[in-house]
Amino acid sequence: MAARKKAVSRKHKPLSIDRILHAALALADKDGIEALSMRTLAAKLNVEAMSLYKHVANKEAVFDGLVDLVIAEIELPPEQTPWREAMHSRAISARRVIFKHPWIAPIFESRRNPSTVRMAYANAVLGFLRRGGLSVEQSYRAFV
Repeated sequence: MAARKKAVSRKHKPLSIDRILHAALALADKDGIEALSMRTLAAKLNVEAMSLYKHVANKEAVFDGLVDLVIAEIELPPEQTPWREAMHSRAISARRVIFKHPWIAPIFESRRNPSTVRMAYANAVLGFLRRGGLSVEQSYRAFV
């Protein structure tokens, strides 16, 4: 009996938020964000849909996590990089990431819950702009 239980546990990796979000990212990249549902996500992970809710509150939480994963792919230059060079480098990286995940723009724009990943990204970009001599208001306008 113990050997059978061990064999079963080797077949299924335990669910985690990281595993769920990476599966959702793969689905969105392959089929588009419209194809992503809790049911399709569960099927990709070989679990029942209700199992997902132990790790994520709902589909909106999955979207929040996807935005964080995608933002984390954008390379930010070192803080001491001159602001124009930093913004240029960041823009090139952001463009590459958006082309890799073309479905992200509307999801990104719809997020209302700030996360540490999104706040760190915004802080870095605003920091480059402020060090470039822009006022707080100008930096905000350039950022949004």
